[in-house]
Amino acid sequence: MLGIIKQRKEKMKFDFNKIPNFFLGKYYSIFLLCVLISVICFVMYVWFERGYVTIDQGLSILVVFMLNLSQIPYWKEYFKK
Repeated sequence: MLGIIKQRKEKMKFDFNKIPNFFLGKYYSIFLLCVLISVICFVMYVWFERGYVTIDQGLSILVVFMLNLSQIPYWKEYFKK
């Protein structure tokens, strides 16, 4: 019984390296990191220019950050090398 459960868990493991990245292929994670940096720089520029940031600009950082969290397995493999 335990062997069957173990086999099912092995089948259920999700390999993030097999995700097809239609946009930029293997450079998708690096692209998302660059987008996060540019969005943060833009929001900081708006903050210093106007003195406030609207809620949708703040949420854009949150959305891009959450997209970057989906790439954690890629960066783990990258830094193991």
